[in-house]
Amino acid sequence: MVLLLTACTTRLAATGASAASANEPAVTPAASAKSPPSALPSALASPPPAEQIASSEAAPAARPKIASLPQLDASLRKQLGKEGIRRFEFLRSICPISLQQNGTRRLVGCRVCPPFEEATPDGKAPEVGFDPGEFYELEGLTPGSFTRAGADEMAAVFSGCEAADENRGGTLLAERAADGLWVARKYKSGLHPNACVALKRPDGRDLLVCRWEYAHQGLGHASILVQDFAQESAVAGAESWTNWVMLEDNAVSICMDLEATPTLAASSSVTTARIDGLELLPSVGRTAGLVVHAHAWRGKASAAYLALCRNWLHEKVKANPRHIDVRPGLNAPAMRLEFLWNGRDFEPSAVTQAILRKLAPKE
Repeated sequence: MVLLLTACTTRLAATGASAASANEPAVTPAASAKSPPSALPSALASPPPAEQIASSEAAPAARPKIASLPQLDASLRKQLGKEGIRRFEFLRSICPISLQQNGTRRLVGCRVCPPFEEATPDGKAPEVGFDPGEFYELEGLTPGSFTRAGADEMAAVFSGCEAADENRGGTLLAERAADGLWVARKYKSGLHPNACVALKRPDGRDLLVCRWEYAHQGLGHASILVQDFAQESAVAGAESWTNWVMLEDNAVSICMDLEATPTLAASSSVTTARIDGLELLPSVGRTAGLVVHAHAWRGKASAAYLALCRNWLHEKVKANPRHIDVRPGLNAPAMRLEFLWNGRDFEPSAVTQAILRKLAPKE
């Protein structure tokens, strides 16, 4: 089931999100005009044919011969912490590793952009640099069995060489080899979400379910997308991920209109929303459902919102504008959107259906 909501998106807290300016809503590294298509793949509703599953069980790609693998000394292990070490251990057999300094944080990434087809690990000891230069951060890791049940795989989200209209990054699928090291299997250019979970299908295979948010010219978008690594699009160049839920946010866009047509903008319908997180509902041997935690609201512009808009318009013409978030003036309530597995598909609960009807645009 696909749910398209004409509601809005405020900035979501997510690893790797870029800072918002006073003139635009927050744009994460996933920012792009290349948004996911709106149809949910049939793979979510029912398992693929047996022959298709079999075709996805190809042996892992042969790992190039690696003379040596980089190691972390005690000092760097302490600086990186548990998650940084986890990312380092994943990358040491994938690419030439690089470490960067970002304030008090140590970032882990590669010196070349994914998919690393011609850039094997060089065994060089990592050094912490301060110049981003040729640095492509590993922004997130999600373990799962994405191509077949029982596979030990990892979906790794990178900031890459892609342009803005290609989402400035992508997701690498890797599989753990018998020696415990990782081997790259495939790369999804443009798939650059903010945070993901692995959702277990009844057949034991996982789908990658992610939050993705971006903004363009005052119009924000946040979605829940689904990537099925075992299903490839039959259309050349088409994405293999799809939208499950899409929220739109015109709060900043209406503020822009207020400058040109104050009366019209003040009477306009404003939508605002954000997706705060995902929660899996487990059951014995499977996933019983998915909960989307969000804030959303749709209605006429409030006096508090219009006051913030005027402050925003006044501030944005300055040489060094302060960031003003206009969305708190709309006071969007928290909500829980629950989608349950009915044996063939995920569908919204009765309470969720009622919430979505209230958020839907008036015809």
